[in-house]
Amino acid sequence: PLTLTTDCVEENDHTLSFNDGTFGILDGLQRTYRLWAYKQIADLSSPTTDIFGEQTYNISNIISQIKERDILIPGVISVKQIKDLLDVRNEINVSNIKYIYESFNVYIYLWSGLNEDEIVKKMLILNAGQRKVSISHQYELMFLRIFSKNGIPDKIKLVREKDSEYGIVRNGNRVVGQFIFSSVVIGLQSLINGKPMRLSPEYLEDDYISEDITMIFFNQPFLNEYLNQLYKLDNMLSSYNEDYKRWLVKDTTISGIMGAVGFMVKPDSIDYLTEFTTNISRLHVALKKYNYFALKGFYNEYDNLSSSKINIGDKVRDAIYEYTKAILSNSPITWNVAFNSKKEA
Repeated sequence: PLTLTTDCVEENDHTLSFNDGTFGILDGLQRTYRLWAYKQIADLSSPTTDIFGEQTYNISNIISQIKERDILIPGVISVKQIKDLLDVRNEINVSNIKYIYESFNVYIYLWSGLNEDEIVKKMLILNAGQRKVSISHQYELMFLRIFSKNGIPDKIKLVREKDSEYGIVRNGNRVVGQFIFSSVVIGLQSLINGKPMRLSPEYLEDDYISEDITMIFFNQPFLNEYLNQLYKLDNMLSSYNEDYKRWLVKDTTISGIMGAVGFMVKPDSIDYLTEFTTNISRLHVALKKYNYFALKGFYNEYDNLSSSKINIGDKVRDAIYEYTKAILSNSPITWNVAFNSKKEA
């Protein structure tokens, strides 16, 4: 089955008619792409007959043409799958794939008139129905439409869990401005709540974004400013020490820093955007004054943590939160104090 959404459909006497407009794929994008890719591969594949009368394919030549057309997508179409299709000994190959697929029925489910909230919920349900969906992927589905709709600055690259470079970037091998998408969302939630947040199912409930929060935070001026300031922080820290590329990309780091910035912003501020920008600017000045985030001290304390006694992720978030708050208050503390601070209820 393929599940689509559109606002351009009318029903008359049980017959659907489509007006000019766009369709969105709620579920089945990879399957749709794979079908299209198989068709491209079959069209590019002209067999030759060897001296024994058997058909063979010039696999290297075909794969080169496929790469030139950018048909390969990790996790969807791989070189191994193509080689399997070009092996005439296999039950399914490019010679018979057209006829095999002709015996299949394709079911299309069409949803019309869904609002943004309903579209996201439908995507979550459909994805969860197929397989166990990670919390990270659920956050991506929830916020991707909001971020995409508002536009993302060119210097920012938000890497999703399905992207081929996800694991590499997550481990810190990245360029300035390259972030894990779900971590950026957690940073924004931490900013909004004024405390470090984490990936958790409890934040995926029906009312995950209130109307007030949407008006303040999920609009182009604020989202762009948030991403631009995240980039500036990344650029400043990475210019000082390359090790910050590995440190800042973690959701524990972003949530701790942004939680502290959010804590310093007045909750009833009339101009939250200005308050946010002001406090981020103050953080930049304070970091230069107090030796940035003193990574050596951070890792000394981190290495002494025991996972058998505590939740390390929560401990690190809280420590970075306390350390950043102290810097913003011009009363810096050591990482030892930050890691041993009692969390406020």
